[in-house]
Amino acid sequence: MPPDQRPRPDRPRLSLPRRLVLTLLLVAVGGGLYAFGPFDRQSGSAQLASDVAPMRQPVVVADVAVKPMAVEISTIGRVQTIKSVGVRSRISGVIASVAVRDGQDVKAGDPLFSLDDREARSQLHLAGATLARSRIALEDARRDLKRVNTLVEKNVSSGQQRDQQQAIVDGLQAQMRESEASIERAKIQLSYTVIEAPIGGRIGTVNGTPGSSIDANGAAPLVTINQLSPLYVSFSVPQRYMTELQDALAAGPLTVLATVPGSTEAPHQGRVAFIENAIDATTNMLPVRALFENAEIRLWPAQFVTVVLTLRTEPEAIVVPANAVQTDQEGNFVFVVNAESAVDVRRVVVKRTIAGEAVVDGDLRAGEQVVTRGQLRLQAGTAVEIKRPAGAAGKPSNAS
Repeated sequence: MPPDQRPRPDRPRLSLPRRLVLTLLLVAVGGGLYAFGPFDRQSGSAQLASDVAPMRQPVVVADVAVKPMAVEISTIGRVQTIKSVGVRSRISGVIASVAVRDGQDVKAGDPLFSLDDREARSQLHLAGATLARSRIALEDARRDLKRVNTLVEKNVSSGQQRDQQQAIVDGLQAQMRESEASIERAKIQLSYTVIEAPIGGRIGTVNGTPGSSIDANGAAPLVTINQLSPLYVSFSVPQRYMTELQDALAAGPLTVLATVPGSTEAPHQGRVAFIENAIDATTNMLPVRALFENAEIRLWPAQFVTVVLTLRTEPEAIVVPANAVQTDQEGNFVFVVNAESAVDVRRVVVKRTIAGEAVVDGDLRAGEQVVTRGQLRLQAGTAVEIKRPAGAAGKPSNAS
């Protein structure tokens, strides 16, 4: 029998349950491949993107400005009165009345105290009576001199008698001038019984009371008067500013602002009155005094104040926020965002800081952006992403 016509053995056939299990297994494997395929593709894409574009550091920036900025000196000063007088009595006596109270404002010439004036008035009356007696005696002596001159002309009397009578007249004239001087002295003494304010200002504690006995020029003043308007604020500036200060004074008045520590009031404005004629050899500081009108009496003698002296205005100063300036071993620098959204390191020299703004020297141009927040994660060439400050809205802000 030919081989192709030989009977073939029967192949084993799968039962229906086995077919169902195999079908379900194939479906499960196919679903798994379908589910994990996109994940693997996405992971590979993300890894590739990470290798190509490094993560950008979020930062806040501000614009570099070129604008006029004042050249200022900030220091501490003390308020001083221009005039301060401790009032004392010129004569000894008893206080009859007190015309003022503690803390009162007075004007020059206002009465402060009155002393018992009875003795001074009696001295004035006595001097007046002496003057009247001297005047009568002088008139009588002049009449006698006139009669003697007539007798001498008639050769009835000698020239010696005339000379004697002339001496009597001269003596009485001197006595009369003495009496007049005694009257003036008595008037002066009487005026001392009323103690007046020598200057205008505000008085302190009144130490005298009616009935108190006081001595002439006593050790303790009866009252002290301080002039409160205008007054001085005294402060000192370093010696290195002396030439610039003198030049600024020659150009015109210099403005000085004084602020009371802890006060919410606006600074008080004054002007430089003068600079001392010598530098303090101990501190190498130049003492300066500024004049303040103090019309509202807000500054007080011996008070400490913060002083800002404006020397001049720099017309084109390079200005950045003070928190943009960083420091390392080489000095100060700022991070500048370049056109590739990475940062460059620019060295700067801080000249002064005013109200949160730093005036610097360096290779900076107006409109460039410096980093004001996020510098700790940066170095030269770090890619950055500009963020808005917290609370800002709309377009990313250029101010920190």
